[in-house]
Amino acid sequence: MAASRPQTEGKFFSLTLVRDTEREIFETDMQMQTGFSARVVLSALAATLMLLTALMACFAQRPQQLPAASTTYSGEPVVVNLLEQKGTLHCNQVDKHVAYWTRNKPLGHTQNVAGAAACRLLCFKNPRCMAWTWSLNYEGFINSCWLRELDQDELPMKKHAPKSVSGGLPCNMQQMLAPGSLYCFALTIPNSYEQGLLAMQHQRSTSIFACEEYAIFSNASMTIAPGVETHLVNTSLACQFGGEFGTALNLDIFREVWKAVVQETRYNLHEWTVKVDPDAVFFASRLRAVLPHHPEDINGVYLNNCKFGMHGPIEVLSRRAVYTWAVNEAKCRKFFNKTCNGDCGWGEDIYVDQCFLKVLKVRRDNEWSLLAEDHCASNPLQPVAWTPALCKTNHVAFHPFKSPALYTACMAVSRGSAMLMQ
Repeated sequence: MAASRPQTEGKFFSLTLVRDTEREIFETDMQMQTGFSARVVLSALAATLMLLTALMACFAQRPQQLPAASTTYSGEPVVVNLLEQKGTLHCNQVDKHVAYWTRNKPLGHTQNVAGAAACRLLCFKNPRCMAWTWSLNYEGFINSCWLRELDQDELPMKKHAPKSVSGGLPCNMQQMLAPGSLYCFALTIPNSYEQGLLAMQHQRSTSIFACEEYAIFSNASMTIAPGVETHLVNTSLACQFGGEFGTALNLDIFREVWKAVVQETRYNLHEWTVKVDPDAVFFASRLRAVLPHHPEDINGVYLNNCKFGMHGPIEVLSRRAVYTWAVNEAKCRKFFNKTCNGDCGWGEDIYVDQCFLKVLKVRRDNEWSLLAEDHCASNPLQPVAWTPALCKTNHVAFHPFKSPALYTACMAVSRGSAMLMQ
C-alpha cells in the first residue's frame, strides 16, 4: 500500500472573511461612494453581506480538516504570501484609483456589482481570472467589474482611473474553499542519483512526503527510506530523446506508471493527484494555497504550468481527470495515430496535455505560479542556466536540482524570500 502521513487533529481554518485586506477594500468602497445617498450605500452593504453570508453557509457544508496557515505540515512551513514576479501579482494586492489592462480582452464585464470585495469574489470563482478591476463610475459604466487573465510572464498595465480599484486574488484562498487532499507520486530510475534525493526529501518531510498520501514507482524493488518501498511497474525505464522539443520520449513508460496509479486505486481517495519528478523542489503547502481556485469539472481539470504546454516536472490532475484518462485514453491513441501516425514525437507531458485538451475535453486551467524551470523560462530549445539563485520566488515547484546540496539550497532561498513577504 502507498504510504500515508498521519492526519493532523484539532485544526481548522478561520471562516473570518473580512481580514486586513478585505477591510481595506471595504473601506475603499465606502470612501468612493461618499456623496451617494445613504440608501445606495446601505444597498451596497446589504449586497456584500448577502454574498459573505452565502459563502459562509457554503463553508458550513464543507468542514475543513487541514491545519490553519500558521501551522506546520510535517516540518514544511505553510507559506502562502506570493512574491511579485513575472506573470504574478502580490496576493491581496490592491491598487486604488487604478484600472488594469492586459494583452487579452477581459474575461467578462458585469454591471451592478456592489463593490470591490464582490468583484474580487467573482474573480475567485472564475478559474481563468487572475486580476480584476471594479469601478464606481468609469466612462459611463456604473458599479462595474472587469475580470482579466494574464499570459505567462505578464503583469497588468495600470491606468489612472478615479473611483476604481484593482487587484489580484486572496492570499489564503484555502480559507474560502477547501483545497482537497493530495495523492503524490514519483518515478525513480534504479541505481541513480534520484534515490539520494528522495531519501533526503523523506528525512525533511518535504516534496511528495508532505502530501496526505504518496507512492514511489520503479521497475525494481528498492527501499528508499525506512518503511518506504518502491511500487513495481513492469517496463523498461530507458528512453530516447528527440521529438519536437528535444525532450525525453517517455510516453510508453508513463503509460505503465499511470496504469499502476489507476489499478492501485489510491488516487480515488483524494481530490488531486500530483506527479512530481524527484529533482523538482516541490512545496505541497503552496499547491494547497492555489487549488481552491480550480474547482472540479464534469470531465476533470488539470493545471497548465507553462506557456508552451504542460511540462512534466509537476503535473496536477483532479480526481475526475485521472478517471477520464483511465477510461478514455485509447481515444487519444486513435486520434493521434490518425493525425500524426503515432504519438507525434511528444513526451508524456505534452501528450497528456494535448490528449486532455483536444480529445477528452478535460478543462485546462493556466496556473503560472505552479512551476519555475529552465525549459519554460524562454525558448524551450535554449534553456537558461538554472541555479538556486533563481528560486527567489514563491512558485509551487522549481526544476531541475539534481543533488541534495543544490536541492536544499533552492528550498532555503525560496523559503527565505517568501518569509520576507510575511
